[in-house]
This record gives sequence, C-alpha cells and structure tokens, in this order.
Amino acid sequence: MSNILPASTIANIKDQCLEVPPELVERHLASMEEEYWERFSARDFSRHLRLVGVMHQKDWPLITKLNALSNHSFALTIISFDKKGVGACFYTSLTALGFDISGQRAYGFRWGLTGEKQGWFVFDCLIRQDESLPPVKNVTALEATINQCLCQNFNVLPISEKFTPQRFVRAIGRIGQNTIALATSSASQAKVDTDIDSGAKKSKLDLTGRLLGDDFQLAEELAATRLSVIWLAEQKSLQRKAAVKILPHSFFEKDELRELLGRFDQEAKLLAQLDHENIVTVYASGQEDDLCWLAMEYLPGGDLGKWISAERRPPLRSTTRWLRQSLAALQFAHQANVLHRDLKPANLILTNSEQVKVADFGLARRLLGEARLTKPGGVLGTIYFMSPEQTRGAPLDARSDIYSLGATFFHVLSGKLPFGKGLTDLEMRESEQLAIMDWIRQGPPPLLSQISPTLPRPLTMIIERMMAFEPDYRYQTATVALEDIKSYEERLSFHEVGLANPNQETNTWSGPMSEK
Repeated sequence: MSNILPASTIANIKDQCLEVPPELVERHLASMEEEYWERFSARDFSRHLRLVGVMHQKDWPLITKLNALSNHSFALTIISFDKKGVGACFYTSLTALGFDISGQRAYGFRWGLTGEKQGWFVFDCLIRQDESLPPVKNVTALEATINQCLCQNFNVLPISEKFTPQRFVRAIGRIGQNTIALATSSASQAKVDTDIDSGAKKSKLDLTGRLLGDDFQLAEELAATRLSVIWLAEQKSLQRKAAVKILPHSFFEKDELRELLGRFDQEAKLLAQLDHENIVTVYASGQEDDLCWLAMEYLPGGDLGKWISAERRPPLRSTTRWLRQSLAALQFAHQANVLHRDLKPANLILTNSEQVKVADFGLARRLLGEARLTKPGGVLGTIYFMSPEQTRGAPLDARSDIYSLGATFFHVLSGKLPFGKGLTDLEMRESEQLAIMDWIRQGPPPLLSQISPTLPRPLTMIIERMMAFEPDYRYQTATVALEDIKSYEERLSFHEVGLANPNQETNTWSGPMSEK
C-alpha cells in the first residue's frame, strides 16, 4: 500500500527509520492497510516502526514507549504481538495500575513481522495519574514498571478460546479481584470519547420537571460545559421537544454575573434572528431568579462527534456536504455581523436526514468577552479548535470562525486533533489547557495532507487554507471558502471517493479561488 503515500513521505519515513533493517521497512510499507492511515500519520508510522524494529531485534513479545507531557500525564505507545483480547488486556492493566486513559487509538495487523502468521498490535493512548500523588521524577522507571506489568498479563492472556473479561480476571488475579473486576467491566463497555464536549459529563444540578417561561418543562440533562447545561425539554404550547441551554448563576463569578444579566436578553434576541436552514432555530429565551435560559430546536441526529467517537471516518460525500452547509451557515451569520466563536464537532448537529445545523453561537463568549475567557485560570470553551488569535484573547473577526471550522473538519476527516490528546475541557487541568493554548499560539498547525495522505488533495488544500496560521493567508470570508467547496463537490464522482486516486482528483480541479 506504499503507493498511496507521496514519494517525499516515504523518503522521510526511511530517513527516520535508519536503525530499522531496510527489508523490515520495505515489508511494512508494502503491507500496510489503508485503514491504518485513516488512524495514524506518517510520523506515527515511523515511531511505530522503530519500536517494531527493536521487538524484531530483541525478540520481545511487546515493547512500551512512555513520553512525559507533565508530572502526571504521559503519552504511551505499546507494540505487541497480536492476540485475542490484547486491547482489553492493555486497557485493563493500565486501569488497574491507577491510570486514567484517554485518546486511545488501536490497530491489529493481520500480517507478521517476518512473514509468519503472527501479526502485531499497536496501542496509542494518553495516561494520567491522580494529581494528589507525588509527581513522577523517573519516567524510565515508570516505563519499566508498566512494561513489566503488561508483559506478565500479556503472557497469560487466553489465545485459543474466546476472550472474556471474566477469564481475564482469573488469569491476572494477582492484581486484586475487586479492582480488576471493576476495571474490566468498564473496559469492556468503554468507548474512548475523542469528541470534545460530547455530553459525557453531567452537572450536579437537578432541574427535572422545572417549568421555564411557563412553557418549557425540563425532562433530562443532555450535557454540561463549564458555564452551561443543556436539557431536553417539552414545549407545552406546541407539544414538541426542545433543547434548552441553561446558564446557572452559580456557575459565574460576581462580576461575570452582572455582565451576563445586563446583556443576556439583547444577545439572545440577536441569536433568535438568525433564520437559516443550517442554523439551529432559537424558540425563546428568558431569565429566572437563579438562571438564564435559551430554548432551541431539538435535533435527534446527534453531532458530528459520533463519527469520531465511533472511530470511523464518515463518507467523503457526506463530509463535503456538511462542510458546505456549515460554511453556508457561517456566511449568513457573518453577514449579520454575528461570530460563532466556539465551533467544534459538538456544535455541528445532524438532523435525521443527516443535514448539518450549526448550534450555540458562543453565547457565553459573546456575553463575557474573549480576553476574560482565555486568561490563566479562566479558560473556557473547546481549546482544541481555537484560532491562534483566539488563544491570545485578541479581537476576532470572521477569519477566526473559518479557522475553527477548518480545525473541526480536520478532526472529522482524520479522526485526529490538530493539537492535544483528546481530553475534554472538564477533564483537563489548567496546566494542560495552557500548554495546548501555547502550542496553538506558536503554530503552525499540522497539514491535513500529511496526517491523512489518502484524502483527495483538493479537499485537504481547502482545509489547510482555512487553518492557515496567519489570518491574512486564510480565506478572508466564508463566501469564498463556500465557493471552493461547492466547486470541489460538483466534481466528486458518485462512487466511493474515499478510495479515489488523489492525483486524479487534483487534475480535475483548479485549486482554491483567489480573493481580490
């Protein structure tokens, strides 16, 4: 499958793997499945292959590589021979050692290291210790401890019979029956949630049954962020479901609350005037003694994060349609002098017919101001998709929204974040937030064409221009970006374009429009 990679990428891989036997490099480049490239980049491949080379040389069953991100957070890569249940084995072992796991990417290969039937398995993740524990000073020693535990559990992993969590408990009972049983239960049901703000977190407010505006009765909490909670409600007057965004007064500091109460009605009415087929409709808004609320149409199709959390790439035709619809929504909002300020997969909602609607035009950001919400100790919003100027608290214009939308579709198309490891904002420590913001500020962002080289080049060119580090090099308006994606979409064939030859696509498209 090496023919799907540009020659320059293959040359770069070989330069980074000089210590790996050349025949091993060639064998892996020739045998690598396309599904691997949907999950990992060429840089990941070089890193994995160097570890495979060590396994090959040492004749080890597995190898681990640990990189410190902070005193309590680490990037972990595990390469092993492939066995039934190996993913659950690693997940459970790390949980039993006291680590929280996120950002998991795994892949099992059907072919072997030296041509034998035994394949190999790669497991990439972010692990984190409780910050109440002493900071890790010797990463090498921690890596050795993890490696020893994984090797012991790997060696007793059942192979001939179907793997079950119960058998795994019996096999590695030395760790402790109760602890490992809980860990195995959660691992067997776990879905690594790489979508940001996907609703996994809930608040501690119980508002069930409460009636807002004498019309919207709250039924179930759907999601929570730092300053708001989303509830499913029934609109009594029209007998329909609604999504209600609630901003509890208790979530705000005193000065923030004064500003919120003074501007809420005006800003809510402005958002209610955004009447467009690709923007979530605002029904009503109001203020109570202890909260402000905004009622919107409820869309049962979920958000774009469902594709990412399912670890599969959506069809390319669907993705380009969603990008076009999102740009159309931005074009309409920008012409009404409204910036979104918080674009991310969780704010691109699918209808039952898989039409995209843009939700949540950054109400908290509009009310409190960007600089306040990005100061140390006060980071708000999904930082992974912030523009560089947004992380600095600088004045924003339409180009910031264009960057954030490009970063969102970078994530949808590649399954990877432009920056960071995939923790939700509610899980992230302040030091981790500021580190990622500093990373974004310094730039430049990664190129989608290098992260996912199998994607059609015209599409990656559009995303890369949307994500240009300098605002002057981005699309200056959503209108021009919309024209480019329309032009590309018209040239898409009706067969599965995800497997199309990127060079062939490039020959039928003249490239991004120039702006005069």
